[in-house]
Amino acid sequence: MQISLFRGVAVLLCVASTAHAGVLLERSERQVFGSQFLLNQKCTINVNEANPLIKDKGQLIKQYDIDGMLTKEITPMQLSADAIKLIINQAATGKITVKPYIFDSPIISHKAYWKTAAGPVKTVILHESNGYNAKETSNDSPAVQPLIALIEANCK
Repeated sequence: MQISLFRGVAVLLCVASTAHAGVLLERSERQVFGSQFLLNQKCTINVNEANPLIKDKGQLIKQYDIDGMLTKEITPMQLSADAIKLIINQAATGKITVKPYIFDSPIISHKAYWKTAAGPVKTVILHESNGYNAKETSNDSPAVQPLIALIEANCK
């Protein structure tokens, strides 16, 4: 029980720490059923928010949790932060729809994070297929597809 609780707390801390550390884009995948072990994967594209002089420097962070065995890979990257933020802003205006999805399949989520000058960080759902609750959530903005393509190209 202690190991399970520790693993849950460790995963929550990892998730909580990334959403406020300059994360622009995120892909996460969680194997829920039909496996001998639990596999969580998360990949984020991050921008340096602390120093505006180096705003186009960022990081690609890949995290894996396989039955409580955690790994994290951090790779420096160049990115066009202003262009990505502009497209995220466009995606934030999309209409969100939910429809039935295949049950007993992985949860795969694509999200963007958008911060206004004076406000808190907002989560923009790009797409999520959730085999745990059998729902698929989609954003109809045309800006979504390029963002998902950017995430997938980097998070292989």
